[in-house]
Amino acid sequence: TLNNTNTSTPLTFSFSTYDDSFNNSYKAGGPYLNPTLNCSLYVDLVKKNDTVITNVSVINNLTFNYSSISEGPHNWYVTCTDKAGYSTTTNTNSFTLDTTGPSIILISPTNGSIISNTTLIDLNITDLYSGVSSAWYTIDNGLTNTTLNTSYDIFPYTWPEGQNNLTVYANDSLNNLASKIFSFI
Repeated sequence: TLNNTNTSTPLTFSFSTYDDSFNNSYKAGGPYLNPTLNCSLYVDLVKKNDTVITNVSVINNLTFNYSSISEGPHNWYVTCTDKAGYSTTTNTNSFTLDTTGPSIILISPTNGSIISNTTLIDLNITDLYSGVSSAWYTIDNGLTNTTLNTSYDIFPYTWPEGQNNLTVYANDSLNNLASKIFSFI
């Protein structure tokens, strides 16, 4: 799972590999071969990146810009082929891309309603991929923030008369922030 909010930030996939042609040539007394592998990264069965690897004794990285894939769960694997045409594929691995904050929905009353100080303001706050970590609101542009419990209900007992702009904030467990503004009279 990733904590990125900028879709131009590349993802890095790390893998290790080796080529038996080096070991087999060395054991047979043959010339020292410098193994070269052509490796391809696949995400959701689509090739995303190719690279040539000349040092097979280290962990290698393949990167690609993830703006071309949607949020949610994905699978990835790497296939490498040596100069002799032998290839191998890593196990399929998974990751979840989550770059947006939670969804904040006003259930009742409707936005712009005239309310009393006993009106229940009912919100639904959810996050599809990583869960809601925290939620809070302000009616005074952040001078006073009030933490919401998991029912996400607000009672405006102490709000001043007149128009109040309610700003609701929520973070998911990856610290992706969302906010919504509602007005009540």
